[in-house]
Amino acid sequence: MRTTHRWLDEAGHVYVAEGGPQGQCVRFNSAASAVWRALLAGQATPDQLEGGDRTFALSLLADGVLLPERSS
Repeated sequence: MRTTHRWLDEAGHVYVAEGGPQGQCVRFNSAASAVWRALLAGQATPDQLEGGDRTFALSLLADGVLLPERSS
């Protein structure tokens, strides 16, 4: 996964500029931050996640906050 949004990982939370539904900055809780990190590091895909983590990841894709990797 990749993102074009600016983001900051600090003090256990991820902050994403313009990641909210109306373009506001959002702060993910600890669990959501862990999912974000795993997705961007290529350690997980939305299909590998379960329950709320999967729903969260799919919502990031649907909103364009996360993008699939570009094909080579």
